[in-house]
Amino acid sequence: ATELLILHTEYGSVDFSDKGGGDKAAAGLRFALGWESDAGYGIRTRLSGVGIEGSVDMISFLGIDLPDSVIEGFDYRGVSPTADSSRSTRLLTATWDIDLYKRVVRGPSDILLGVGLRQAAIASEVPGVIENTIATGGVSLFSDLRHVMYHSERSEVALVGGGRVSFLTGEWESKIPSDMIEVDTDMTITEGALGLEWSRILGRSVLTLRAQYETQLWNSDVTSDVSFNGGVIRAGVNW
Repeated sequence: ATELLILHTEYGSVDFSDKGGGDKAAAGLRFALGWESDAGYGIRTRLSGVGIEGSVDMISFLGIDLPDSVIEGFDYRGVSPTADSSRSTRLLTATWDIDLYKRVVRGPSDILLGVGLRQAAIASEVPGVIENTIATGGVSLFSDLRHVMYHSERSEVALVGGGRVSFLTGEWESKIPSDMIEVDTDMTITEGALGLEWSRILGRSVLTLRAQYETQLWNSDVTSDVSFNGGVIRAGVNW
């Protein structure tokens, strides 16, 4: 399956806007490939990335007790004197999952329960001023629900939804041209989705098209939380 993500983003007090001053959406792609047995046991891998660029008013870094002299000119609990609204900022996220799951079918509905390993990274950059990266790894718990609302000989329409929570640990790295700081950190990622799926049998394959609303919250004990919410369009093939 391949998914296109168009998501509204909130990060500290960063204003992600276009040249006309309007809100700018983050764009991303997510790919998935897996195998499932007739008994409903499955394994899959997923790779996703989301990116956005906008203007910065301030980025707050909470929860770190750093001496003021560590990086001269930066206050990690407030506003950087060099990071103002005239500067652009970039925000990038990436995840890689390996999931094991069991699908349970009950009439027109099926529920998928699973556990996985996840690597996740988030990077923010004010070009020429500062770069911040969080790289983490850990475990995920997730579930997906699918309920068939319409069924014909070759097609189905179903209500789909799901959620995932990831518990991660890793390192936060902050760089400016003259110095660098590394701090251990924990992070959680909470995700939820709800939408509609259309599927059609094509020979030995099944084509699926899905439109859904998705929300994500990246919560670190070091930096401001990052949230994404918006639309996802998915196309996939089962065979």
